[in-house]
Amino acid sequence: MSADERISITAVGDIMLGDSAKCIGIGLRSALYKEEPPLIFAQVKRYMTSDIVFGNLECVLSDHDYNGLDFKKAQMRGIPSSINAVKDAGFTVLNVANNHTLQYGATGFMNTCRVLEEAGIGIVGVRGDAEYLCKPFLQDIRGEKVGVLGYALEKDQYYSGRTLYAQGCDDEIVGDVGRLRRICDYVVVSMHWGDEFVSTPSEATINLARRIIDAGAHT
Repeated sequence: MSADERISITAVGDIMLGDSAKCIGIGLRSALYKEEPPLIFAQVKRYMTSDIVFGNLECVLSDHDYNGLDFKKAQMRGIPSSINAVKDAGFTVLNVANNHTLQYGATGFMNTCRVLEEAGIGIVGVRGDAEYLCKPFLQDIRGEKVGVLGYALEKDQYYSGRTLYAQGCDDEIVGDVGRLRRICDYVVVSMHWGDEFVSTPSEATINLARRIIDAGAHT
């Protein structure tokens, strides 16, 4: 593949479309009632021109049981229509495997996934069935098959029972990567992991990263 034909990826970290995680009524959700949604990405949109533009959706896009005066029912929740701003910015694939995606239960999670689907944005991080822990997102780009996987490692603090997103042990993650690599030309893996406010990854994190690469993830 020539330099002009290479597959390009732009990736960002967390995308949080709700108000401040510490104070409702102040932040992006409230601001979106006052201005056109596309403006929130106006300063970065010019960078979102890759074949895959990826981010981690660290919030719930559902108004089910929403109460703007109750912190426990409003924290980390974006307006469902705010996905239009994400789409307009150029994002093509979003990860939903993280510790806030089930903050409002299965209904909030499924509503969020439906919002992404209706916007035509690829979803990664949903718990798979049969052999996959994570349901792969597959895309054909100029004749090359690209597979994307997404996982969260931390324990879910909001949901009891089997999570609806991909959360599991190291061996399951490595197994997914190897399995997907056998049918894809390229494998991309998103990991929601590590400790906050720590600048150096743990030895366990480094070891898992190496195993994922050795199993077939591309760097």
